[in-house]
Amino acid sequence: MRQHSINSALPRRLVGARCHRVPVIQLSVAILSLLAALTAFSLPGRADAQTASANPADHDIDTIRDSVVWIAADVETHFRVEGEDHPRELRDHNEGTGFVVAVEKKDGGLTTWVLTCAHVAAGVTVTAPQCAANSGPESATSEDLVLAAKTTKLTVTLQDGTVCNEASVAAADCEHDLAVVKLKCGKSLAVAPLSQQRVVERERLGCYGYPLGMNAGARPHYKTGACSRLGDTEFDHGIAVLSGMSGSPVFSLTTGQVVGVEVSTLAEQTGFATAVDIGQALSGVLKKAGVPLK
Repeated sequence: MRQHSINSALPRRLVGARCHRVPVIQLSVAILSLLAALTAFSLPGRADAQTASANPADHDIDTIRDSVVWIAADVETHFRVEGEDHPRELRDHNEGTGFVVAVEKKDGGLTTWVLTCAHVAAGVTVTAPQCAANSGPESATSEDLVLAAKTTKLTVTLQDGTVCNEASVAAADCEHDLAVVKLKCGKSLAVAPLSQQRVVERERLGCYGYPLGMNAGARPHYKTGACSRLGDTEFDHGIAVLSGMSGSPVFSLTTGQVVGVEVSTLAEQTGFATAVDIGQALSGVLKKAGVPLK
């Protein structure tokens, strides 16, 4: 970055050890002008995800932030352990993040579709028990046969504190750990722009989400990092995501579009996200849920 001398911003008569005396008012004006000049040359940041940068992607990034919601789900799972005659029942409470992918006005009402993780909203299924996100000695594992999983209660909380109880799981894809929540809350929410291009290695990324313990109804937490490895339908990245941020949108800082959905955290604070690929995994679960995509 080009260096700007502080002296260059000062009036010539103020530079040097033998400057002429000037009235106090003129000196004050000069100092204020200097401070304004230094502020103009400072690098813009995204403290609290707000920025005055001229980056054209900033508007879409703010839209992604506004689309984020907090999700809480009570899931009831029945599974059978090898060697036991009777199935077990597990009741769990999951919390995570989601973001709005579509809003439809129909029959005088608003229907909202929220994308999140299957392990947050839908629990586990018989075809993919590895989707279980439960922990502890009573949890179902990938070696157990999951007979049925049912979401008994689903709550979505908006950033203004509004609690939406009229929510249900419209579709789930546990192979890719994705789920779509259908929501009726009477409010028109921001819709996150989805990318139709895959992320590339070393691309700078951002993520919004709600860590566990963060008050629902507040602005989501903001983290940044870069893509480190590409898989078939997923990618690794260096965003230091926290527990509770599963289902968070991962987006390109260049294009301002969502390229992935956060699914888990790996060792050494390296995240792992499922790539949003319209032509592959994501399109299937969205079509199954009946999401009206443009």
